[in-house]
Formats: sequence, C-alpha cells, structure tokens
Amino acid sequence: MTQFLVIGKIFFLVLSSGDTTLVDSLLQDSVESFYYELVIFEDTVYNQVFHIIREQLDTSFIDINQSDNDLDDVVGSFRNGWGMYIINPQATREQVIVQVPHPCDDFIAPYIAMDIFLETNAFAFMINGAGREVLWTEVGNYSNSKSLSDPSRYPNTIFQKFQEVAVHPLVGIDPHWPLVFAIHSFDNESHAPRKSVIVAAGSQNSFTTKPIRDITEDHFDIINFTSEYPINEGQFGNSNSLHVTEYYEVFYDDQCVYDNGETEFPITLATELKGPSNGVQMLDLQGLTSSYSVYEPWIHIELDEKPMLFDSSGISNDSAYHNGSYPTGLNNFSLIREYYQPFIEALDSYLIHWETVSDQDPPDSIEFISAYNVDNSDQVYLNWIPVYDTNFKTFQIRTDTDTLFNEP
Repeated sequence: MTQFLVIGKIFFLVLSSGDTTLVDSLLQDSVESFYYELVIFEDTVYNQVFHIIREQLDTSFIDINQSDNDLDDVVGSFRNGWGMYIINPQATREQVIVQVPHPCDDFIAPYIAMDIFLETNAFAFMINGAGREVLWTEVGNYSNSKSLSDPSRYPNTIFQKFQEVAVHPLVGIDPHWPLVFAIHSFDNESHAPRKSVIVAAGSQNSFTTKPIRDITEDHFDIINFTSEYPINEGQFGNSNSLHVTEYYEVFYDDQCVYDNGETEFPITLATELKGPSNGVQMLDLQGLTSSYSVYEPWIHIELDEKPMLFDSSGISNDSAYHNGSYPTGLNNFSLIREYYQPFIEALDSYLIHWETVSDQDPPDSIEFISAYNVDNSDQVYLNWIPVYDTNFKTFQIRTDTDTLFNEP
C-alpha cells in the first residue's frame, strides 16, 4: 500500500499541474494494479471542463437489492475503492475544496457536496470509494475508530494524499486560503432532536471562526448570509416558514447569533456530530495554520438525511427519496437538494462578499498592554486585551532599545 500511496501522490501532482497527457500515460502503464483512468469531462450545462481520476468499474460485482425488482440492480463496483478525484482547471474559487469521506454511510452527502462544488465553482472535489466497515482491524467488536477504510480516521490513504497535493500548496497564498468543506449526513432517528445543518471545525475546536462564525459584531459568516426564513411556508407541505434558528446548529465557545438588523437570535450550540477529535484531514490542515486566525481552513458539515420538518409535514421516506425512477440517481434526491439549497446559497454569498467587499477599516489600537519577565532576564512576556476585527490576520511586535514612535 505504501508504494501505491507514493505513486498516487505522483499522479495527483502531475494532474494538479495540468499535464493530462502525462497523467493518462502513467495511469495506462499501471492500469493492471491501479485500475484507474483519466477522464476529460466536458460539461455542457456548466460549460466547463473537469479532469477526473476515477477507478474503472468491475462488472463482476452485482447487487440485486430487491429480488423482485430488476430495475434496482447495481452492476459494477470497485476493486480498490480508493475514491474519485476531480480538478476544475477553470475554477474561480481556487481555494475551495469539497470532501466526501463517507459516501456509503452518509448517503445524501455526495449529492449535496457536488451541488456545493458546482455552484461555488470550486477547485477540487474528492470522494472516498468505500464504506467505513469495508476494512478494519478485526480486533474485538467493530467501532469507527478501528476502520482502515475511513480516510478521516486512518491516515494512510489515497484520499489524504490528494489533500496534501491539492490543498497544501494553497496555505498562505491569501488570508482565507485554503477553505475545505467536509460534507457528512446523519440519521435523526439516532441523533434527534437536531437541527438540519450542523456546522463545526472539529469537536476540540470550540473557538470557531469564519466562515462558520464571525466573532465580531459584523456577523459576516455563513449563518448570517442565510435568509431569516430559509424554508418558506408550504414549500414542503409545512404550515409555517422555518426560521434560521431551526435550520442551523453551530459548535462554538461563547456565542453565535443570527442578526436580522433588529434582533440577535442565538443559534443552537451543537453538542454532537462536531467532527472527530482526531480527524486526519482536519488535523493536517489545522496544523498548517494559526489557531488564532479568524479563518478556519477546514469546516465539518453534517446534514440531516430526513429533516425533522419532513417528518412533521408527513413526508414519507418514499416521497422523500423515490422522487425518480430506478436505478437510483440524482432525481431521487431532488427534494433533499432543494431543502439544502439555502445553505449552499449562503455559502456562496459569503464567498462573494469576502471577494468583493473591501475592508478599509483598520483594527482599533491595542490598549492596556503590559510587559514583564519572571526568572529569565533575556525573555519578556507581553499581555494585552485582544482587539477583534472581522479580517484580523496577526499582530506585529516591534522592539527597540530606544523609544518607538508610530509611523505616519
């Protein structure tokens, strides 16, 4: 596997450089072991070209599903199950990457994630190719922590190598780079009562910042770029409009509010589904950026697979997911995709605002600064009261043996 990880990283490095001819040649030379191919996909709807590395289907795998319904048979699966990876060479958001680590367990995640990828014109899309339970240590009883096919828990994966190639070069290019969204979904029968969208930056990271939460009073975050009533009355047979406070949960340390210009509404504090404390992709990116930044590099998104509004409106499972013909495809998820469209639009609005609205207001001056040392005369400790700014990057400390004066 180590050799495959190295070779896979080479493939991704070449792909990210745009040399599709060399990528195709390398894949053809290793097709009997990798089973992967390069697809240059021309999307006539979005008028864009996507570079896709995908595993070839093995049609010897067949799942008949319902024995009395030939139309739901699934013909073809993967021998390696290492995932599919897409580069958008024409991306206008080169800092945005969308991840789906659990496509089999989180069954609505691939559809919402692809909507995010396309509607934000993101740079890369990465989706794992196997379920969490496919390969594990087989020691004792199964738990997610023992999985060897879950790339968010097991580090030695092609999935992680793609992140290293596609995302690491983006670190530090601009203040808000990179911006990685990991998309998951959950079953509200085992996690009720929960709001529809849970947003966090990891279960150990309660000091959550943008794009999840703007810690200043400007409220330039995804939550506040959402319509106050993201779901209209009657949209899904619901008798009342759904308020934004019933749509989101956020993990944070102090407060998170939705400000409609007149009233600040508290957003529910997420108590679970905040992302694993040892998530591989999360720790990788957080280790490359400052924990004091107002920008999060990695965002964990959990989506209710059947929102509680559907239950209260009497929408059955058949109505929610059988809104299309067999075999199951994109049309089956039209209702759930519509339900999460306000979240995607808010994410896009957040990006547009950050890209187009110039921040000309400098932070306030530092006050109540103190300097002291304890035992070592060669060391000085500085303390000051923090100054909050919506686009804060860092403090600059200047020292001299003489008096320092402010420059014009």
